[in-house]
Amino acid sequence: MRAKPLIAICSTLLLTSSLSLAQSDEAALAAARQLGNEGIDLYEKGKYQPALDRLSRAYKVVRVPTLGLWLARALAKNGKLVLAAERYREVTRFQLTDSSPAQFTKAQADASQELAALEQRIPSITVTVQNADPEGVVIVLNGARLRSAFIGVPVPVDPGTVTVEGTFNGETVRESAVVKEREQQRELLLQFSGVASGPPPVAGPPPGAAPPPGAAPPPGAAPPPGAAPPPAGPAAPPTADSGEGPGFAHTTLPWIALGLGGAGLIAGGVTGFIAMDKKKSLDESSCFDGYCATWVQDDVDSYNQMRTFSTIGFIVGGVGVAAGVVLLVTAPSSPEQPAQSTARVETWVGPGSAGVRGVF
Repeated sequence: MRAKPLIAICSTLLLTSSLSLAQSDEAALAAARQLGNEGIDLYEKGKYQPALDRLSRAYKVVRVPTLGLWLARALAKNGKLVLAAERYREVTRFQLTDSSPAQFTKAQADASQELAALEQRIPSITVTVQNADPEGVVIVLNGARLRSAFIGVPVPVDPGTVTVEGTFNGETVRESAVVKEREQQRELLLQFSGVASGPPPVAGPPPGAAPPPGAAPPPGAAPPPGAAPPPAGPAAPPTADSGEGPGFAHTTLPWIALGLGGAGLIAGGVTGFIAMDKKKSLDESSCFDGYCATWVQDDVDSYNQMRTFSTIGFIVGGVGVAAGVVLLVTAPSSPEQPAQSTARVETWVGPGSAGVRGVF
């Protein structure tokens, strides 16, 4: 592979800033130029891991074919063949014009040639299931969700250890294998028992059977013939917390609101933790630098949903806690003594956060 002159690539970045950024920023371009220089220099010295870091940062700021080509090369050298192929394809899809620099045209031609060679190196596996409905099986490939549409067909993977986990009807099956470059049609079979897990059903009395002596009749059942109706006791007087009167709003509603608010905060925290764990799995398996393989889109969508649910949970929890606090601090000490509180409580919601503020 021929090394590209650094000065040519750097000048290309400056000359074509309008292609990469809607509103050019000299400081950002200067930083990207420096990162690109460092990344290419490290790559040519064989330091592929730090080169990948520098080039990926530069490509975030300035998306041009030259930087994309070097980023794809660094990904391939770090064993991320699948993502490298995606980056090569992205370079070939850049829309160039007659006025585009010659370096861009050359970068696209190089990317097309190197992609053809790289595709021969990418191994693939075929995940199959037995004793289970493929549409109902949840498949996780190297920590990332695999769509059911890819069950039974070859899926490209990076060389190395591949782990596949499937869950069906509460049963989880796991298989792993070491896949080498150029290895094709490697099959990983997830063999389920075909028996649904869970507690056995509780057997009830046969139809028409009489209940055992002393057993209470089921709710709604008519009393046996000749049986005396149960005595009617005096009606219980309404209480303050029975929902019949103003005391209910002062003594029960605050705690209901606080309970709902606490549940919302807990739900927001749990879903937020799940979202962070899912993002970590994606970053470690099929995503790099914000780019994810196409077959893990379900997992990416699930991560985005978890983020949304977490935000909603915090907002609902904050509102519920605020309402409970307001009801508590404004409740009268007795029915004859109305509240004279000057407390003021209000909620606030910001980007990705929520809370309560007020004066007591």
